[in-house]
Amino acid sequence: MANTKSLEETLAKVKRLRENLSAEVVVQEQEGHEEDTYGPHNSYGIFYIIDKYRITNPDNQKRESAKQQLQQIFESHKYYSARFSAGQALYSGEWKNEISFRGKSNVEERWAGLLGQKRDLWKNELERELSTTDLEKKESIETDILGFEIGTFSEKLIKQIYSEGVHKDLRKKAGIHLRYSPLRIWAHENPVGATVGGIAATAAASGLGYMIYQYMNR
Repeated sequence: MANTKSLEETLAKVKRLRENLSAEVVVQEQEGHEEDTYGPHNSYGIFYIIDKYRITNPDNQKRESAKQQLQQIFESHKYYSARFSAGQALYSGEWKNEISFRGKSNVEERWAGLLGQKRDLWKNELERELSTTDLEKKESIETDILGFEIGTFSEKLIKQIYSEGVHKDLRKKAGIHLRYSPLRIWAHENPVGATVGGIAATAAASGLGYMIYQYMNR
């Protein structure tokens, strides 16, 4: 549980920092007024007229702070999924357009290549270590695997976590990765309740055994 919460908090932080990579300072807010006048297609009515347009400048301090924090996560966070998410944010951030090393396209190509190599390296390590018998380490690995985007790992591996995950929250999250319905995931975690409920529902729907249905619901 602690591992999952820690990772989710970091991924939420990465999302906020990603937004800060394009932070702006408002120099002038938009101002305007409504008036009766002619609008589009020569139609007459009440229209909003802009008197002053909104003017913004890049918030370089916030952008630089976000870049540095994302870089730190990318280089040293304990979860590979958090590192990959930070790398994606850095790659897509506006700051990359300011780098001039043999042209912008070359920088983007090099960064995308680095990120792909890192992802493959981390994937192979997590898949290899998943067979550990150390439950604490196994929980951490399962948490990390499910922190990646849906589709990153094979369906077979996610099904393994869905069936044998260390705790319920991880198994449920694996079910989400597999795009299973909430009812299917609940039935997987509550097999006895699902069986009794299924019998009762069938009896009620078919009109058979009304007394059995009542008994089941005591």
